[in-house]
Amino acid sequence: MDINSWPMAIEKNKKLEDLKKATRSAKVSDAICALLHLSELYNKDRNKLAFTYARQALEKSIQFDRKENIGEAHLQLAIYFCRSRTDYITSLNHCEKALQFKAAFKTRRELAEIFKTMGVNYFYLGELRKAQDNYKNALNFLLSIAKKGKEEIKDIADLYYNLAILNRSQETIHLRKEFLEESRKYYEQINMPTGVARCSDGMGVYHFYAGNTKKAMEHLLQAIKMFEEAGDKEGVYLASNNIGTIKIKTGKFNEGLVYLMKSLQLRKKTGNPIPIAISFINIGNALMDKRRFKEAIIHLLDAEKILRKTKSKIELASLMCAMSRCYKHTKDFEQAVACQAEYIELHEELHRYELEKAYNDTTARYDLELMEKNATIDRLKNFEIASYIHRLEISNTELRQFAHAASHDLKEPLRTITSFVNLLEKHCQNKIDPTGREYLDYIITGTKRLEELVKDLLNLSRINLSETPFTDVNLNEVFKDTVSSLATMIAERKAQVNCGKLPIVSADKAQMFQVFLNLITNGIKYNQSKQPLINIRASKSGARITISFSDNGIGIAEQYQSKIFEIFQRLHPREKYSGTGIGLTICKRIVDRHHGKIWVEKNQPKGSVFHISLPA
Repeated sequence: MDINSWPMAIEKNKKLEDLKKATRSAKVSDAICALLHLSELYNKDRNKLAFTYARQALEKSIQFDRKENIGEAHLQLAIYFCRSRTDYITSLNHCEKALQFKAAFKTRRELAEIFKTMGVNYFYLGELRKAQDNYKNALNFLLSIAKKGKEEIKDIADLYYNLAILNRSQETIHLRKEFLEESRKYYEQINMPTGVARCSDGMGVYHFYAGNTKKAMEHLLQAIKMFEEAGDKEGVYLASNNIGTIKIKTGKFNEGLVYLMKSLQLRKKTGNPIPIAISFINIGNALMDKRRFKEAIIHLLDAEKILRKTKSKIELASLMCAMSRCYKHTKDFEQAVACQAEYIELHEELHRYELEKAYNDTTARYDLELMEKNATIDRLKNFEIASYIHRLEISNTELRQFAHAASHDLKEPLRTITSFVNLLEKHCQNKIDPTGREYLDYIITGTKRLEELVKDLLNLSRINLSETPFTDVNLNEVFKDTVSSLATMIAERKAQVNCGKLPIVSADKAQMFQVFLNLITNGIKYNQSKQPLINIRASKSGARITISFSDNGIGIAEQYQSKIFEIFQRLHPREKYSGTGIGLTICKRIVDRHHGKIWVEKNQPKGSVFHISLPA
């Protein structure tokens, strides 16, 4: 460590110790704020302690129902999974959870940080259109701040830079230049040399694509010098990679390979997998140009190991194209065809996003000119937006009041009718003929069915109005509660309900209970076997968990498998199987609220399997 940086390090350590003491404060709000601040500081250093403190902050915030802190905790978790773990799907999941508490965030900068993090995640997942949209959302929030501090200005500069690197194609290269010029302007305002250096590096790439190699090298050499002076290793490897690529493309292979190897070694020290994989691909391509295919494939296979884990579609497509070419030259045609097939599949998927992006980019320059004016207009609209949110809150309150009133006012007349019909039956017991008794039975049955229908409709209406925050729910406990609730039905039908080990998920526990209750009930009810058999199993694939409910019941014909989740869709007459036709609609609505998916398949040899996919 440089001796000149000691005072800063000492001050930072003292701040960390003070915050750690504050986490033990008796005042809950102070303890949570200290935990969040610690997580933010450790996130800047990409330290795994960021996760520990953010998780503790989330647990305390949920325990004490502090909505304003729940969203902040999810944001820090999103930043951690994006920067430190490169788990972009989990990071997106936390971003979405943070946005559920959008109204509780204190500053626009925090909201901008959510959209910026979502943009980074989508970029590395290859969904460039979504990345661009989220970067623009974040930028709009920041530009609308009347008095911008140093941090806000830096964020604006970062976002313009991120938008610049999205524009790689010849059709949108002019936007790259415009975004970089805006980015540099903001970096210079706060005297941030590493930011200016990044823009110089980007301009070097721009000039190379524009055909001016000399100017490109001037910008890149200026950038690498600034990065080295600032001690920015990430910037040095970025500029070294670009210099190496340009030197190789202009015929200076040995010089270029030295720069590419330098870039790779620096990237390995940072530990960020995507840039490391890009270095391996660049070196592999350079070696292929020199027909050194056996050396090239070694580097390309190293890149593949990394990219299979990160699921970055853009870089994986680039890699498959390179590997196909390499295998072709080494006469391994089977591998060449397999790589080419995967490349085509990835390329077609990415092309859909690029078509949308190309259309939207034609208006991008005009949007930028209007952005500052729109920011002023948006500030004037803030009062109107706040008023609209207030009206929505009133509307939600009225809906909840309606649900409560309906549960009482609609059920009460039904109970009255049932009571008086029972009294009438007793009063006329010896006077009523068989036809009259049949009519009374119809009235009683219809009233009970109507009562069940009202109850299910009210349950359905309440699902999306629920404000219960998601917590960690042990599905094993949900299963035990469900079986206990259905004990009488299970005993009467001599049913067997088996369950493997289930995971812990982020969910509304009461609603998960409702899903388990409906699916197990259906598996027993729609079943003509002597012994109904229900098996529940869990499996995990990537960032998704699937819970499967299989039964040996009557099954569902394939043509009805998508319709059964629609409201009032009954496949059997009421005389044969009771029910309102709303149970599976409730399940689907609950699963949708949990960002999941529900579907049904045929079970072998008979019956059905209901699958529920949820975020891990």
